[in-house]
Amino acid sequence: MTTSGNVSDVMPNETVRNETFLRSERGALTPLLLVFFVGIVVVTGAGIDIVRHEAERADLQDALDRGVLAAAQFSQEVDPQLVVEDYIRSRNFGDGSVSLTVQDISQNTTEKRITASATYAQDTIFLAMVGVPTLDVATSADAVQSRDQVEISLVLDISGTMRWNGGRQTGQPDSRIITLRPAAKQFIGDMMADGGDETTTISIVPYAGQVNPGPAMFNAIGGVRSHAFPSSCPELGISDLSGTGLPSAGSYGQVPHFHNWTIDFDWMDWGWCPADPSFVYVQQSDRNTIVATTEEEAIALVTTNPSLVDGFYIPPVPRVDANGEPVLDEEGNQIIDGNDELLLKRTDGTSITYMSNDEVTLKERIDQIRLHDGTGTYNAMKWGLALLDPSTEPVITSTGVAEGTLSNRPLPFSSENLKVLVLMTDGQITEQRRPDDPAHPSLPDVEVNNNGAVSSVQTLDRTSGRDAFYSMCDTARGLGIEVFTIAFEAPGQPVQEMQRCAYGSAGRQNGDPVRFYDAANGEQLAQAFQDISAQLYPTRLVGQLN
Repeated sequence: MTTSGNVSDVMPNETVRNETFLRSERGALTPLLLVFFVGIVVVTGAGIDIVRHEAERADLQDALDRGVLAAAQFSQEVDPQLVVEDYIRSRNFGDGSVSLTVQDISQNTTEKRITASATYAQDTIFLAMVGVPTLDVATSADAVQSRDQVEISLVLDISGTMRWNGGRQTGQPDSRIITLRPAAKQFIGDMMADGGDETTTISIVPYAGQVNPGPAMFNAIGGVRSHAFPSSCPELGISDLSGTGLPSAGSYGQVPHFHNWTIDFDWMDWGWCPADPSFVYVQQSDRNTIVATTEEEAIALVTTNPSLVDGFYIPPVPRVDANGEPVLDEEGNQIIDGNDELLLKRTDGTSITYMSNDEVTLKERIDQIRLHDGTGTYNAMKWGLALLDPSTEPVITSTGVAEGTLSNRPLPFSSENLKVLVLMTDGQITEQRRPDDPAHPSLPDVEVNNNGAVSSVQTLDRTSGRDAFYSMCDTARGLGIEVFTIAFEAPGQPVQEMQRCAYGSAGRQNGDPVRFYDAANGEQLAQAFQDISAQLYPTRLVGQLN
């Protein structure tokens, strides 16, 4: 009897199925895909971790840059470590603890340099899966603020319109001269602060129709006096209004003692030429104690007086050897050359102040300014540039007019010596006029305008003077002199003239620094002076540490 479904009948089929399963390749890619998927996740995640790392590094770099820039300011009195730490804390760097190192590389009167480096461990998300739990975020920064040897000619319009305010009212609390004084004195203070007086000299050049260089300089360039009134302006012709040096020594007449436009005695002193200075002698230790009013009285008080030259005081100069080291006396004190007992203090007058680094004196001179007649901006530019030109140095030395303790100025034109001219005006350039009566210099206090008893003639037209002014501006910029101009409450023509001087005939180009300021009020005038001082001592990043 034959049966079906027995074991012998089933086994071959099972064997076949097992063998078929073992030989089948269906689903073989799945493990490989799983491996690839894990790899893709790790690689993609690593990219995310790296992007996070770069974002954190950029944020840390920015915080560190800002910190060292702030710490390197001359005016910064807080410890550099604390300053940089404060900037780091202002950012969110996750749970990482930033390790910060700040170094004060140099801090003196000419340079302040701060370097810093920072690092912290950033936790990873995906790289941790392959044994990299953290990435180091590290960066560095280096900032420096430096002072070159700085010479500044501060050229200030003191024409009669400076007594007005923006509404052309006289004697108001916001009259231009009242507004100018604190702004100019703040500029002086900024330039002399934090050791700036050891590298910086400022010459103040007040100008009306003319500039008064003072009696000693008037004599040095060949001035010939024709009247006895206390003013010392040389008659400069159009040929003298070029270049950057002093007027060529020769023979220059004395500008007559006259007034062309109506005078306001409350605000103005007589004259197209600003007045000569008056002096008293005071104790060096106490500038407010007057000890003599004449040179003869001062000589009687001081046995050795090499500093009393032509009515000017040459400040005491510490003696140094050829290597710049102090020369000491037997008691170990540095030897001081010159008169260290008396100081010649100017009490009034509106002539040039030469190359002073004494903040107190410079601010006193700003307060002493009195207004005069005319706006001879080309004359002002001539004298302002002459006090930056190294060819002037022998005359400055021989006349003893420099009032600062820094010697051999003006210094040579070089990249180490920063030369700056700052010119402020409230009106357009005017012509030159003179009395047509040859006898007029002997007549005191006579106006020569059309309303006066004496008539005047034009000796230099406005256009010629303006063009000479432009030419000197161009020459100055070509020599690397930093020329800044400010038009104060002076829309229209003065704005065009000051812009032309600051930027040249092509005007300001893209990327050029600001050199001209249109100040419509006192606040903008003060801001202009602050911006200029900030440009002269910029703080800059100088690269990353290795």
